[in-house]
This record gives sequence, C-alpha cells and structure tokens, in this order.
Amino acid sequence: MSAVARALAGDLRVIHEARVLEALPNDGGWNVRLVDGGELPCRVLALSSPVPQSLEILRPALNEMDPVVRLRLEGVDYDPGYALLAKLKGAAIGSWRSGMTLADERIAWVADNQSKLRPGEIGDGALVAQSTPHFAREHEHEDRKVVADLMAESVEALLGVRLEEQRVHWWKYAAPSSRLAERALWLDGPSPAVLCGDAFGEGMVEGALLSGLAASELVLSRLAE
Repeated sequence: MSAVARALAGDLRVIHEARVLEALPNDGGWNVRLVDGGELPCRVLALSSPVPQSLEILRPALNEMDPVVRLRLEGVDYDPGYALLAKLKGAAIGSWRSGMTLADERIAWVADNQSKLRPGEIGDGALVAQSTPHFAREHEHEDRKVVADLMAESVEALLGVRLEEQRVHWWKYAAPSSRLAERALWLDGPSPAVLCGDAFGEGMVEGALLSGLAASELVLSRLAE
C-alpha cells in the first residue's frame, strides 16, 4: 500500500512516526507542534486523518473557522471496527479471496491478501477480515485475544478455512457513517488548510484517492492566486 506514496514522494523529505499534537496558526501559515516537542512550519496544512482527529489538531484555530463549516465537520461520524489478520492453513480457494461482503453479525468483509500478489510473486496466505460496527461496539473493551478468537471462529465457519496466528487491531474511526459531498474542503484564512479523506466525496478506496487529488488541486490553484 505504501508503494504509490513512496514513488510520489521521490526526493521529498518525509518524516515518519511523528505524532502531531496541534497546529498553531500564524501570519505565514502554521506551526505544527509534535508530541516530542518539535515544530514543523508550513504554508498550507493538508489533513487526511479522520475528521474528529483533524479538528483536534486544528483546535487552536477553531474559533476562527466559519461556524457553518465547523458544524458540518463536527457532524461527520464514524463507525468503529476490528480488523483481523490471520495466517491460512493451506491454500485458499473460492470467489471470496479477492474480497467478499458477508451477512454475519460479527464479520462484515473478508479477503485473502495473497490474491493481491502480482504474477510470479510468492507469499504466505494471509486473511484479513473486518468486523461489523455492532460487534466492534459490543466488544470494544474485550480482551483482544478473545476478540480475535471470536472473529476467527466466524470466518472459519463462514468460509470453510482454517486459521492460525490470528490477531486483531482496533479502529476507532474504521469507516465514516456520514460524509461530506465535497471531495476536499478548503478552509480559507491567513492560515489556510485543506481537509480530505474517506469522509469526503464518494468514499471507499477510489473515493479516497479522488479526494486526495482534489485536495492537491485546491492547494495548487489557491497558491497560484
């Protein structure tokens, strides 16, 4: 998944694993404060994180935001979810391998990562399953091993496969349950910002890509003014 971003980055300076605390507006743009105490100056702030997290980063500037825009952003909601990753015992077969939505109270979607390999590539079968929002809410505070076993049990029964070495990851903002019509949203002012991501436009993978492209076009057009 990182291959496209790595190619686009080229010789750009990319900072990894730097947690952002907040963005402070100034006359020339922003000072992005990091949890470790560092600061990164920028002219335009681009935020693709879940909208509640983006608003938390923008907290020092919220009072200057258009009230209507702020209300719209605060109205974007998300469903939580668990993602199960497990090894497959034996080769996977069946149409589900490239992705299947399931009618189950625990499992919403499942796919075999090996189906994504290019011709000639070799890899171990690794299954990914996404829980339903209901299951995620019901088991948010459950022991993670218990959650992994419950999800694996359902996957094995639904698909007739055998799993091993399963583990789960909790997503508080797994998928937007509401979204904005715009593919990207420009926040004007002395300190400009643009918001994008899967809560904007069409959603899903293609929608997220189109949202990112729309955000870049907005930034380029505004900077050219």
